[in-house]
Amino acid sequence: MDKEKLKSIRKTYKEELKELKEGKLNLFEDHTSSLLEEDGRAHIKVDLRNEEIYEPYSGKEKLNTSLFEHIQNEVRYIKPVCPICLDFYIDKKDEMDIEKITSLYEKTARFAFASASNELRKNRIVIVVSLVLGILFLIAYELFMFLFNGNFFGEIISIASWVFIWEAVDRYFFTRLGIQKDGLLLARLASAKLVFHVKD
Repeated sequence: MDKEKLKSIRKTYKEELKELKEGKLNLFEDHTSSLLEEDGRAHIKVDLRNEEIYEPYSGKEKLNTSLFEHIQNEVRYIKPVCPICLDFYIDKKDEMDIEKITSLYEKTARFAFASASNELRKNRIVIVVSLVLGILFLIAYELFMFLFNGNFFGEIISIASWVFIWEAVDRYFFTRLGIQKDGLLLARLASAKLVFHVKD
């Protein structure tokens, strides 16, 4: 390849990359504005007329998990400051199930939020325990080095201390943020307004 052609390819690549980056900034804004209606809420339309509403084998006691996952995926791309309204479209034959669907949705959303909260609590416990163990192993290492002038066993204690300390740091700075993000998303799902539209 000659140098001119290579420069041309690089220039084209840089221009396309710049356009993608600029477009990415407007992605959430565009998606949110496309769902906004006059009430100021982002309306997510969920058509239940041709799909199974309930989980198979649950005896109509549990919502279909793919339905909840679909709603979750839609909400993920809506700006956090925008309130959400879920518009469920159902057949006339399912009109009697509106209260049941509402109850099951709210139960599913609250359960998912409670699970995320429990996961966050467990993560905090692991952080504290790992940090305490890391510090204790570090103290043991220092004592061992002072008393026995260092040997192979002391290095093992040192490695163990840093493994526990790193686990605490990893869970605090990386894992915790992911759990909190999921928790906020699930809180939005739990607080969403539900509206049913009966269609023939």
